[in-house]
Amino acid sequence: MKKIFVFLLSVMMAQNIKASSYAYPYLTIVMTDNTSKTFSVESLTMTPVNGTLRITNAEGSETLNVTELSKMYFSEDVPNAISTASADAEQSATITLCTITGIVIGNYSSINAAHDAMQPGTMYIVKKGNKTVKTIRK
Repeated sequence: MKKIFVFLLSVMMAQNIKASSYAYPYLTIVMTDNTSKTFSVESLTMTPVNGTLRITNAEGSETLNVTELSKMYFSEDVPNAISTASADAEQSATITLCTITGIVIGNYSSINAAHDAMQPGTMYIVKKGNKTVKTIRK
Protein backbone atom coordinates (compact mmCIF):
# COMPACT_ATOMS: atom_id res chain seq x y z
CA MET A 1 0.00 0.00 0.00
CA LYS A 2 2.82 2.40 0.85
CA LYS A 3 4.49 1.75 -2.53
CA ILE A 4 1.27 2.54 -4.38
CA PHE A 5 0.85 5.77 -2.41
CA VAL A 6 4.43 6.87 -3.16
CA PHE A 7 3.97 6.02 -6.85
CA LEU A 8 0.71 7.98 -7.10
CA LEU A 9 2.23 10.92 -5.24
CA SER A 10 5.20 11.01 -7.61
CA VAL A 11 2.89 10.88 -10.66
CA MET A 12 0.80 13.76 -9.27
CA MET A 13 3.92 15.81 -8.57
CA ALA A 14 5.23 15.19 -12.09
CA GLN A 15 1.94 16.35 -13.59
CA ASN A 16 1.95 19.44 -11.37
CA ILE A 17 5.45 20.39 -12.52
CA LYS A 18 4.48 19.95 -16.16
CA ALA A 19 1.30 21.99 -15.74
CA SER A 20 3.11 24.87 -14.05
CA SER A 21 6.15 24.91 -16.33
CA TYR A 22 4.66 27.74 -18.41
CA ALA A 23 3.82 29.95 -15.41
CA TYR A 24 6.81 31.99 -16.56
CA PRO A 25 6.83 31.69 -20.37
CA TYR A 26 9.93 33.84 -20.98
CA LEU A 27 13.60 33.54 -20.05
CA THR A 28 15.55 36.81 -20.10
CA ILE A 29 19.33 36.85 -20.17
CA VAL A 30 21.09 40.09 -19.28
CA MET A 31 24.53 40.56 -20.84
CA THR A 32 27.48 42.38 -19.22
CA ASP A 33 26.88 45.39 -21.52
CA ASN A 34 23.32 45.68 -20.05
CA THR A 35 21.59 44.48 -23.21
CA SER A 36 19.06 41.72 -22.73
CA LYS A 37 17.81 38.83 -24.80
CA THR A 38 14.44 37.23 -24.16
CA PHE A 39 13.55 33.69 -25.19
CA SER A 40 10.27 31.81 -25.12
CA VAL A 41 10.49 28.74 -22.85
CA GLU A 42 8.54 26.60 -25.31
CA SER A 43 10.86 23.65 -26.10
CA LEU A 44 13.72 25.49 -24.37
CA THR A 45 17.05 23.73 -23.98
CA MET A 46 20.34 25.25 -22.82
CA THR A 47 23.59 23.42 -23.55
CA PRO A 48 27.06 24.57 -22.41
CA VAL A 49 29.67 24.02 -25.13
CA ASN A 50 33.33 25.14 -24.73
CA GLY A 51 32.68 28.41 -22.91
CA THR A 52 29.44 29.18 -24.74
CA LEU A 53 25.79 28.61 -23.93
CA ARG A 54 23.67 27.27 -26.79
CA ILE A 55 20.01 28.20 -26.29
CA THR A 56 17.45 26.42 -28.45
CA ASN A 57 13.68 26.85 -28.39
CA ALA A 58 10.70 26.65 -30.73
CA GLU A 59 11.79 29.88 -32.46
CA GLY A 60 15.37 28.81 -33.24
CA SER A 61 18.72 28.79 -31.51
CA GLU A 62 21.42 31.19 -30.43
CA THR A 63 24.91 30.78 -28.97
CA LEU A 64 26.10 33.20 -26.27
CA ASN A 65 29.58 33.60 -24.81
CA VAL A 66 29.42 32.65 -21.11
CA THR A 67 31.86 35.42 -20.11
CA GLU A 68 29.39 38.01 -21.45
CA LEU A 69 26.43 36.77 -19.35
CA SER A 70 25.48 38.83 -16.30
CA LYS A 71 22.24 37.23 -15.06
CA MET A 72 19.14 35.40 -16.21
CA TYR A 73 15.59 35.18 -14.92
CA PHE A 74 12.13 33.91 -15.87
CA SER A 75 9.18 36.27 -16.28
CA GLU A 76 5.48 36.28 -17.12
CA ASP A 77 5.87 39.00 -19.76
CA VAL A 78 8.56 40.09 -22.16
CA PRO A 79 10.43 42.51 -19.85
CA ASN A 80 10.96 45.08 -22.56
CA ALA A 81 8.64 46.19 -25.31
CA ILE A 82 8.91 48.47 -28.27
CA SER A 83 7.29 51.22 -26.20
CA THR A 84 10.35 51.16 -23.90
CA ALA A 85 12.58 52.09 -26.82
CA SER A 86 10.08 54.57 -28.25
CA ALA A 87 10.31 56.92 -25.24
CA ASP A 88 13.81 57.97 -26.26
CA ALA A 89 13.70 56.80 -29.89
CA GLU A 90 13.52 60.26 -31.39
CA GLN A 91 17.05 61.02 -30.19
CA SER A 92 20.11 60.68 -32.41
CA ALA A 93 20.85 56.93 -32.12
CA THR A 94 20.04 54.74 -35.11
CA ILE A 95 17.47 52.00 -34.67
CA THR A 96 18.42 48.62 -36.13
CA LEU A 97 15.62 46.22 -37.01
CA CYS A 98 16.45 42.49 -37.17
CA THR A 99 14.58 39.25 -37.65
CA ILE A 100 14.33 36.91 -34.69
CA THR A 101 17.26 34.93 -36.15
CA GLY A 102 19.44 38.06 -36.16
CA ILE A 103 19.31 39.01 -39.85
CA VAL A 104 19.43 42.81 -40.18
CA ILE A 105 16.45 44.21 -42.06
CA GLY A 106 17.64 47.81 -41.94
CA ASN A 107 18.71 50.86 -39.96
CA TYR A 108 16.16 53.59 -39.26
CA SER A 109 16.25 57.10 -37.86
CA SER A 110 13.06 56.72 -35.78
CA ILE A 111 10.96 54.02 -34.14
CA ASN A 112 8.06 55.00 -36.43
CA ALA A 113 10.14 54.32 -39.55
CA ALA A 114 11.21 50.93 -38.14
CA HIS A 115 7.59 50.15 -37.22
CA ASP A 116 6.49 50.85 -40.81
CA ALA A 117 9.01 48.28 -42.09
CA MET A 118 7.59 45.51 -39.87
CA GLN A 119 5.11 42.91 -41.13
CA PRO A 120 2.04 42.36 -38.87
CA GLY A 121 2.22 39.24 -36.70
CA THR A 122 5.98 38.84 -37.10
CA MET A 123 8.50 38.90 -34.24
CA TYR A 124 11.45 41.30 -34.49
CA ILE A 125 14.51 42.41 -32.52
CA VAL A 126 14.87 46.19 -32.21
CA LYS A 127 18.27 47.62 -31.21
CA LYS A 128 18.90 51.23 -30.22
CA GLY A 129 22.25 52.13 -28.74
CA ASN A 130 22.96 49.55 -26.03
CA LYS A 131 19.27 48.57 -25.62
CA THR A 132 17.80 45.51 -27.32
CA VAL A 133 14.12 44.59 -27.23
CA LYS A 134 12.09 41.82 -28.83
CA THR A 135 8.64 42.69 -30.14
CA ILE A 136 5.78 41.51 -32.32
CA ARG A 137 4.03 43.99 -34.58
CA LYS A 138 0.25 43.67 -34.17
